[in-house]
Amino acid sequence: MGYQWNPDAPHSDKAEVALQYRPGHDRVVNIGYRYRKGQLEQGDVSAIWGIAKGWHAFGRFVYSLKDKSAIERFAGFEYSACCWKFRLLARDYVSSRTGLRDRSFGFELELNGLSSVGVPAGAFLERSIRGYSAIP
Repeated sequence: MGYQWNPDAPHSDKAEVALQYRPGHDRVVNIGYRYRKGQLEQGDVSAIWGIAKGWHAFGRFVYSLKDKSAIERFAGFEYSACCWKFRLLARDYVSSRTGLRDRSFGFELELNGLSSVGVPAGAFLERSIRGYSAIP
């Protein structure tokens, strides 16, 4: 939780609240709210949930209350085994470069012990879903 106010004005300049629910070692749900005076007001929900042995479903939804539209939404599945991991991801978002809506689909096969090329989907998920990196 964070709150910043302007002592010379009767309003807050910046606020953020984030709650996390973790009912098990492979389940996390996050809910958040961000506000910057005159710039943004956003709600955020993200989760990763174990649905069967080795299988997880994940997703995130970011909504702009100011613009009354979704900024980003993605969902996917992953399967983990002892030596490899497979991810499937669908994403719809507003591009920071152009401001236009963009869509992407991706899949990733991760083989443990080998080096990687490019930015792995796991790094994107760690940035997007708080608590993702702690999921085995």
